[in-house]
Amino acid sequence: MKGRNRDINIFSMSALDLFASALGAFILIAVVLFPYFPNTGSSAENIAELRAQLAQARQELQQCRDALNDAGEAQQQLQQCQSDLQQCQADREQSHRDLQQCTEQLRKKFLLVLISWGNRNDVDLHVVDPNGREFYYSKKTHPGTPAKLEEDNQNGPGNEIWLHPQATPGEYRVYYKLYAKRGSGSTQVRGALLTPDGRRPIPDRTLNREGEKPLVAIITVDSEGEASLRTQ
Repeated sequence: MKGRNRDINIFSMSALDLFASALGAFILIAVVLFPYFPNTGSSAENIAELRAQLAQARQELQQCRDALNDAGEAQQQLQQCQSDLQQCQADREQSHRDLQQCTEQLRKKFLLVLISWGNRNDVDLHVVDPNGREFYYSKKTHPGTPAKLEEDNQNGPGNEIWLHPQATPGEYRVYYKLYAKRGSGSTQVRGALLTPDGRRPIPDRTLNREGEKPLVAIITVDSEGEASLRTQ
């Protein structure tokens, strides 16, 4: 008995139809999506465009770095300005203190008492300050004050001068004393008070007796440094 002849086929017609349909679908999708695929070729135009974009990116990066450097410099300048402002404020405060000191010093105006006489007798000027310190020929200066008996004459005609360069507020008492007589007759003493506001005369006083020491005038200095004169 003759055996049956059987052919073995790997792919059937239905399988081939399925493969053909899939390939057609793939081709159709590829055609549809083809415009969306980037051109990754290495053409001269693409290379030039990429280089231009790279140069633009480098330029923008450099601009960013420059901006950061400028920001750093601006921050340093701001800090310097703040430091300068603080220094200016300190200088202004110091100037204000100096101005106050100058104002206080200006309020302390000088006082100068001058006497003179015209005969051979020895006349002494005595000034007592608000603290009770007495200035005369043997006590021309005192600790703690710049006041001083600047001029002392023992033989007339002569003059004597007392000066306080920065008179403090209070009363200053002025005395004349006939220390020694070297002739007959009386001695007429003339006096004057000098301040920054000008010269004011102290009325003449006549001394007759040796050792005589009358209170002649009282000078009052107020808190503003202004001096008033009251004669006795």
